[in-house]
Amino acid sequence: MSNPQDLYNTIVGLLESSGVPYTIHEHAPSITIQDADANLWFPVERLVKTIAFRIRGGGYVLAALCGYSQVDYKKLAAVVGVNRTKLMRMAPEEIEAELGYMLGGVAPFAPNDRARVVLDAGV
Repeated sequence: MSNPQDLYNTIVGLLESSGVPYTIHEHAPSITIQDADANLWFPVERLVKTIAFRIRGGGYVLAALCGYSQVDYKKLAAVVGVNRTKLMRMAPEEIEAELGYMLGGVAPFAPNDRARVVLDAGV
């Protein structure tokens, strides 16, 4: 998958085929948590944000966490079984080119078989 519409269709298809109830909330683009706080009608604490990482040597990690929470790199590396030095946050252009997500639109769904999704306990 390489374009945002394909990813969107896949995610909606998964939700529908699984019988998961969902609601789509459209809003202005939110790149930062501060943008989200200004653009969303619900408290940021209820927001699930996803941060993309590259694993040096191959693979990706999509870490999903709530609102103002921050990633603990050491814990994330331990969960995915790599040394902390192999876990690198992806640049916006890498996210779009390699995962098909646009900055501000990274979802906690693996876009390919090289990506792993890790959900924080708060999610």
